[in-house]
Amino acid sequence: MSFSVNLMRRLDVLEPPWKAIWWTILDEIEQHREISVTKTEFNELKGIVKELGQTTKALAQAQYRTEQRLINLVEAQNRTDQRWTEAQARIDQRLASLAQTQEELAQAQKGVMKAIGELTQAQQQTEQEVTKLSRSLGELTQAQQQTKQQVTKLSCSLEDLIQVQKQTEQEIAELSRSAKGTRTQVGGLARSMSYALENEAYRQLPIYLKDHYQIEITEQFIRTVIGGEEINLFAKATCHTEPLLVVGETVLRLDDRAKIGQLGKNVQVVATQFHQPVFPLIVTHFANPAMLEQAREQGVLVVQSFEWK
Repeated sequence: MSFSVNLMRRLDVLEPPWKAIWWTILDEIEQHREISVTKTEFNELKGIVKELGQTTKALAQAQYRTEQRLINLVEAQNRTDQRWTEAQARIDQRLASLAQTQEELAQAQKGVMKAIGELTQAQQQTEQEVTKLSRSLGELTQAQQQTKQQVTKLSCSLEDLIQVQKQTEQEIAELSRSAKGTRTQVGGLARSMSYALENEAYRQLPIYLKDHYQIEITEQFIRTVIGGEEINLFAKATCHTEPLLVVGETVLRLDDRAKIGQLGKNVQVVATQFHQPVFPLIVTHFANPAMLEQAREQGVLVVQSFEWK
């Protein structure tokens, strides 16, 4: 079987499946031509071959375009792969960032869970405290009611107490009036006893002083006022022919320093006015030992009424 070089070159550009089909067709044609080939058939076969050539050319062009498209597709695929690689890298970065964020969220979640646990515990404690407070409030309310009852009772008792207080004040007023009268009576009695003691001293002192201290009264004892000071006992006397003034105070009981102090003032007034020696003395029914000792230390003679009997 012989074919032109041009036909074989064109068949070589076809894809293997197409190339196999054309070789099968040409083989069939060659077999029939060997059997009997007329001019007419040859012309028909020639037309068919021409058409096949044209078809093959069209197929070759289509194949070329297909290859170009494949090249374009490969380039596009490469660009797509590159973009996908870049996108995949960005996705990996985002996934890594997301993983880190997820880890941080997990840690934060743990913190939140811990805080929730603490909050739950605090809530439980708060509920317990609220329960205790409720009980305390109930007890306080009950105590308040009891207090109100006690206040009511106390109010009643206070009214009774006010009435009793009024009665007590009236009784105290009456007692005060009675005490005032009693004090007046006692004061009068005290003055009477003091005057009685003075009067007794006027009679007894001259003898007592002469017998015990060689003091002779030249003018009788009197009660007088000298230099604005009241003097219970005042008399002129002599001691061993020397002039002397006797100045004294009377007190029912000598148990404080006031009478000794008053006597000292009286002595100072008399000495200043008369410029003579002064003999101080106190006449009493009873002298406290301590006051008696103090009077002696200050040069004051204390005469107790039982001594001149």
